[in-house]
Amino acid sequence: MGKVGGFVVALIIAGVVLGMRFSDKGDASGEYREQVSALLATLPDYAEAEAYYEGLCDQHHEECFDNHYRIGSRRSGPSFDSDAYIHELLKRMAADARANGHTVQAEHLAFLEKDVVTVPADG
Repeated sequence: MGKVGGFVVALIIAGVVLGMRFSDKGDASGEYREQVSALLATLPDYAEAEAYYEGLCDQHHEECFDNHYRIGSRRSGPSFDSDAYIHELLKRMAADARANGHTVQAEHLAFLEKDVVTVPADG
């Protein structure tokens, strides 16, 4: 019974640690989503097409974020490739806009994707 009890405690601790990592991931996801909104607000037609741009972003943000966020391990913390994330997100948004017949918005997003530069977290 002692081994089973120790195993359950280990599972609970692992669940708490994993939950803390996912909590950090959720916080990071929200922060990056806000940063993308600020970036989108620089588009020339953002005032007129805000709902469309934000909807596209909402549609693709989580999957793109998940593709580039690594939880890490006991010895290494989480990591996130912000450059790959923003380029993937903007490419997907532009492709959807183009597919939906929103060619002006697709062009703005494609231009933004080619023009965007990310700054490393330590830079």
